[in-house]
Amino acid sequence: MKLGITGSPTPTVIWTKKGKPIPRARTSNTNDCTTLELLKAHHGDTGNYLVIVENDHGRDFADIPFIIIDKCGPPEGPLEVSDVFADSC
Repeated sequence: MKLGITGSPTPTVIWTKKGKPIPRARTSNTNDCTTLELLKAHHGDTGNYLVIVENDHGRDFADIPFIIIDKCGPPEGPLEVSDVFADSC
């Protein structure tokens, strides 16, 4: 997630999920941008992430919903098959 930011002096940026630091995340900040990269993201990383941007003149924040799309797992059964015929289904 790349997010544009502005402020003078350059603001500090904190990313959290459920009020806690994100252990597998890599963050980087420049004068006009902050980036959150989830390393080896999986479906359990889905949720709201809070970014807080603050400097001597104020504070702002955004609550950003992340949806992680993962590989499909095997189907859970038992499965019911119906309306299958020799020439169509």
